[in-house]
Amino acid sequence: MDLNSILLLRGNEVRDLLQGRERDVIDAVAAAYVAHGVGDSALPHSTFLRFPHDERSRIIALPAFVGGKLHVAGMKWIASFPGNLAAGQERASATIILNSADTGRPRAILEASLISARRTAASAALAASRMHAGLDATRVGIVGCGPISLEMTRFLSVVFPEMRELVLFDLSRERAEHFADVLRREVGEFGVTIAASTAEVLASAPLVAFGTTAGTPHVGALPARGPRPQTILNVSLRD
Repeated sequence: MDLNSILLLRGNEVRDLLQGRERDVIDAVAAAYVAHGVGDSALPHSTFLRFPHDERSRIIALPAFVGGKLHVAGMKWIASFPGNLAAGQERASATIILNSADTGRPRAILEASLISARRTAASAALAASRMHAGLDATRVGIVGCGPISLEMTRFLSVVFPEMRELVLFDLSRERAEHFADVLRREVGEFGVTIAASTAEVLASAPLVAFGTTAGTPHVGALPARGPRPQTILNVSLRD
C-alpha cells in the first residue's frame, strides 16, 4: 500500500469479508488475549463523550495496541444512541481507524459496527468453549434479542455444533419473534421457545447468554439447578 493512501472499507464490504469466517474471528480474538496475557498490548482507559441534554446516548473512544503477529494500533469510535430504535435505526454505530504500529501512519478506516458485534460475540463463544467444554450445550438461553445476541448465537453454534434448541426472552415479545425469524434465515434451524421471563430462561438452559442494553440491574437471584452445572455469559453492561 502506498504510504499516502488509506484503505476505506464500507459496511457491506466488511460484511462480505467476514462472511463464513467465524472461526478466523475467534482465533483472532484468542490471539489478542494471548498477546495481552504476556504484556504485548496496550489498552488505555476509554473516553466517554456524553451529551448534556441526552443522558442515555454516548460515544466512546477506545485506543489500543496489540502485538504478536497482529502488531497493529488503532482506535474504535463507537456510538450508542438508544433513541435510534424508535426511529427504526440501529442503536450502535462504529468506526475503526488502524495505524501502522511502526510508523504511526493511518492505514485503514473501517465501518466497524459489525466488527465490534462479532468481536464481542467471538469473545463470548471463546469463553464458553473453555468454561462449558464437555457440558450440555444442546439448549442455549438468550436474554435480550438484539444484534449482539444474534451474533452470539451465530458464534455459539460454531463452537457448539450440537446446539439444537434456543430459549429466548426479550421485554418485547414481538422483537423475540422477529429474532427467531432472523436466526432461521441467517444462522440455522433451531427449536425456539419464547420465555415469559429471564427466570424462565435461567431455569431451563445450562448455557445462558445475556445481551441487553439494560440501564439498571434486573436479575435478583439465580435459580437453584441442583447438580447440573450452568454457564452464564454476561455480555451486557449492567445485568
